[in-house]
Amino acid sequence: MDVELWDAYKKANDLGIKADAKRFVLAFIESCDDTSDMREWVYAELQNLPSLYPRMRHEVFEALVYPILTKDMSQEDPWAFFWMGQLAQNFMSNKKLYAASKYQGSTYYFERAYELCPAEDKFRLGLLSDILSWFDYIEHEWPAGILVAKDDVPKLLLDIAKARELDKQQNSLARLDRLTHRINQNTTWGG
Repeated sequence: MDVELWDAYKKANDLGIKADAKRFVLAFIESCDDTSDMREWVYAELQNLPSLYPRMRHEVFEALVYPILTKDMSQEDPWAFFWMGQLAQNFMSNKKLYAASKYQGSTYYFERAYELCPAEDKFRLGLLSDILSWFDYIEHEWPAGILVAKDDVPKLLLDIAKARELDKQQNSLARLDRLTHRINQNTTWGG
């Protein structure tokens, strides 16, 4: 593994020199042949990503990150599930990888990480943040309505209860109360 190629990629990428960035990243991937070094490098790089739903260069994700995380998930590693949840946009935008993931979205991976290690606050907060992001989406049309089919309301209410359970500091209590109220008063369900 030639880390200098990765550094050269980052520098070219930061400078906006796309052709050089692509050349360096492909050369870096080609230089990766030791799985133990790759695993160590992948997890170190993941620690440097922004907090929720970061995007990663697709070649790096497909060739290095996805295989490492998939292998570690097969061994029930909660951190692998957590990172896969964080990186869901990376594989959901790739038809081949999304199919290989059995079309699971971020929530599935955050839930698995939390199930495997409920004592880890990062897993609890990752799942809570993911659920709250979903609530942002379904609520964004308010006051016209909530984007959920009538048949999905019981599941939504369970998700609200789960969010309340995860929100130990009760930072989202008012928001969850508001959403519950809106669901109860909404009479024009879609779908």
